[in-house]
Amino acid sequence: MTIKLISLLTGLGMSALLIGCGSAQDGANGNPGGPVGVVHDHEAEHDHDVPGPHGGHIIVLGDEAYHAELTHDEATHTVAVYLLDKTGKTPISDSPEELVLQVFEKGDFADHVLKASDREGMYAVIDEALCDMLSHDEPLRGRIRVTIAGQEYVGIVEHAAHASGDEATHDHGAEDAEHDQSRG
Repeated sequence: MTIKLISLLTGLGMSALLIGCGSAQDGANGNPGGPVGVVHDHEAEHDHDVPGPHGGHIIVLGDEAYHAELTHDEATHTVAVYLLDKTGKTPISDSPEELVLQVFEKGDFADHVLKASDREGMYAVIDEALCDMLSHDEPLRGRIRVTIAGQEYVGIVEHAAHASGDEATHDHGAEDAEHDQSRG
């Protein structure tokens, strides 16, 4: 009887490990869901609320293996994503040709393909409507999908609505940061 009990408990334990709490495909369709990868407290490592090296929003890719920095320039309608290393500060050298920024609109994802630019780790698209979505008061949800060194990484994008009067302190990119410094 002890062997049957041990076998049963082992089988249940293995099933729990195989099933887990979700998969990298969670949020593949519809609602973007939660972050992909292992969720852990890493506040001591670095702060994702601090603007990235180009003044944009930092997004975790996978389990902190890489980061993406989302920026937009209202003057040129350019939306850019910089692929950064695990520190969130240095562009990666193993850059793919493109990445996809998926924005959750009207109950589904709209794909925006950003192509590699001449700047290391930078991907960009000129898209006035997308830039406007990032520039205005509505919250934005989506994800960044990219394949690096043969492995797909997904990062959750949650761009909060700007509070009234927040435009002077909300950093939209390096150009806005320079503009804000010249104003005050």
